[in-house]
Amino acid sequence: MLRSHVLLLFLVFTVLLTSHLTQAAFWEIAYFAIGGFTNMATALYYSLSSYTTVGYADMVLPEHLLLLGPLESATGVLMFGWSTSYIFAFAAHTLPVQEV
Repeated sequence: MLRSHVLLLFLVFTVLLTSHLTQAAFWEIAYFAIGGFTNMATALYYSLSSYTTVGYADMVLPEHLLLLGPLESATGVLMFGWSTSYIFAFAAHTLPVQEV
């Protein structure tokens, strides 16, 4: 029984991680489409560092697009918080309670 709960929780983690990566990829496409970066790899690197709020300063957007980085960071913080609360709620409702 516990094994099936753990596998189900793993599935939840996988779906949430995939959704985070998908959202960062949408930001990557937007950065590339509006001319923020000249190649997709750089746009993805910037997007992932902004989305996860790591925010390395080794590359920056053009001046007229600078506010997009903090906007993506705020989105990432909110989405990771939402994911954490979802995982906690899911685990609390599905995993068996062990009494001491």
